Amino acid sequence: MFVHEQGVPGAPAVLFLHGAGASGLMWREHFNVLADRFHCLAPDLPGFGASRDFPFVSREVTSELVAELVEARAPAGRAHVVALSWGGGIAHELLARRPDLVDHVVIDGAGVLTSRSGPLVLAGVSAVAPFLRTRAVSGLFAQMIGMHG
Repeated sequence: MFVHEQGVPGAPAVLFLHGAGASGLMWREHFNVLADRFHCLAPDLPGFGASRDFPFVSREVTSELVAELVEARAPAGRAHVVALSWGGGIAHELLARRPDLVDHVVIDGAGVLTSRSGPLVLAGVSAVAPFLRTRAVSGLFAQMIGMHG
């Protein structure tokens, strides 16, 4: 899993988890503001950005990858977590499985999949996933959220 990283090694870590159709680059401006005081980490979650060829398997598997990232690169093995949309679902899973890795968390615009809705949502994501990985659709999403490059 590709990780965008900037800031002061050894400083408190802030882990940013992006929304669907985006990548860790969506947090670039946050990095620019926080990197003088924090160690900023923003993975491209499986299926997105530079990790688009790394297949999404499940929220559980993705949250474990995120947990390994925190353990490996965050001081004291803990991080503040900021998550949006798709990343919010991963943050919920991380909190459920590994709350010891999370210092503080902010989750915006994310629902938690129930056992009844989960399969339908995942089927929908699987159906559109091949299109999300195209440059045209990625470019459109990037333009919609103000990302450049």
